[in-house]
Amino acid sequence: EAFLSNPEVQAILTRADERREAIRSSETAIVKSHIFVKGETYTGTAYYISNGGSDENDGLSPETAFATPAALDNVTLQYGDAVFFERGSVWRGVSLPSSAVWTEGVTFSAYGEGEKPRETLGGCPPEKDKRAAAFAAAPLPENLFAEKT
Repeated sequence: EAFLSNPEVQAILTRADERREAIRSSETAIVKSHIFVKGETYTGTAYYISNGGSDENDGLSPETAFATPAALDNVTLQYGDAVFFERGSVWRGVSLPSSAVWTEGVTFSAYGEGEKPRETLGGCPPEKDKRAAAFAAAPLPENLFAEKT
């Protein structure tokens, strides 16, 4: 607890919270195109993931979204494909399948309204554990989402 009450640590945590909120509220604009431009377009299939989805769905639209990133193991991602996570969704203790991470040219982004989606490392909500907040409450890795700036 003494560590967390240190003014320098508090300043770092405050800046981290401000940056996290700026990332969560920033716009994402990835569009389908015939030409792949990293961070701006995708050329292949779009897959959608939402807390309100089902891993039994095909994941090809917001209405038929997958529920978890694990469902990506059941599709063959290819160069030019895109994976969109629903804004406002939170996944606890999950990660992207290695097939999704290691496929070159796959764009990860967000869709819908609200905060960017996020993943936490454990079951304890970050707002209940200040130590976890510094690490676990961040949005999915910042470099995971392609941003049009």
